[in-house]
Amino acid sequence: MKIKQWYFLVLASVVLTGCAHYQWQQSGKDEETRKQDSYACEKEAAQLYPVILARQFIDDGFYSEPFTRCTTLANKTTCTTTPGFWHRPITALKDVNEDNRDRAFRKCMEARGWTWQKMDDPR
Repeated sequence: MKIKQWYFLVLASVVLTGCAHYQWQQSGKDEETRKQDSYACEKEAAQLYPVILARQFIDDGFYSEPFTRCTTLANKTTCTTTPGFWHRPITALKDVNEDNRDRAFRKCMEARGWTWQKMDDPR
């Protein structure tokens, strides 16, 4: 297979996959019932696994070594030394219960008879 064809197939599959639309479905149930069940499950999951923010390290801190740079112009040498310094770690707040809350929500919806299904393209 030529590289151009392979590239096109990979690109097409990524584009088509990115357009997929999923939704909770249950035979005989309407949109209002889905919204009510979804709200009840979100509430239950939030009670079981409330938001807990914890600081997470994204990048460790590090020390930059000092360095000296010298330049010579017209037989005169000038040197400049930059001191070393500590670069602080990069952190962010993360909800440590997010994954558990998502799992609890999915289990609740499934227990109520809903399934997560790929929807047909409405176009």
